[in-house]
Amino acid sequence: MIEKVRDALNILSETEIKIVYGLFFEDKTGKVIAKDLNVSEMAISKRKHTILKKLKKYLEKEKFFDF
Repeated sequence: MIEKVRDALNILSETEIKIVYGLFFEDKTGKVIAKDLNVSEMAISKRKHTILKKLKKYLEKEKFFDF
């Protein structure tokens, strides 16, 4: 299972990984990440939703959720 999650993360760009890591592992706010990446907070919010959809689609394709 962990391998599938690692594979899923490999489909993300470097910036997308920075966003995921900041939001979910460092508990940074979108505002802080936006400042770090020199983009708007709205851009981070939109990217977060896009990233989560991308991961969901990949994990569904890989049958990650077949329990």
